[in-house]
Amino acid sequence: MVFVLTSGERHEASAFNALMRGGQVKRQGRGRPKSRPRYFMGDKAYSSEAMRKTLQRRGITPIIPQRHNEKQRLRFNRGLYRERNRVERLINRLLSVSADSYTL
Repeated sequence: MVFVLTSGERHEASAFNALMRGGQVKRQGRGRPKSRPRYFMGDKAYSSEAMRKTLQRRGITPIIPQRHNEKQRLRFNRGLYRERNRVERLINRLLSVSADSYTL
């Protein structure tokens, strides 16, 4: 899992290139670390033709819902997207609990 922290007012898509550069997974045994994920899961902010083409060129399956104003209708795996949402809610819960414990 790779994440990039930005300030709250920055658009999420500005971190896309940093997300693509980051993260390597050590393989079992010998060999170079795996640097290409199987899936890229993101919300509608990552739904652009340029980002989808970048992912497809690298052999990564995008799990990104489409915005309502996009013309081309693409299918995506709703089950995997729901898992992404569960992880996001867990992280939000952890951050809110840690923020509450540090307030005076």
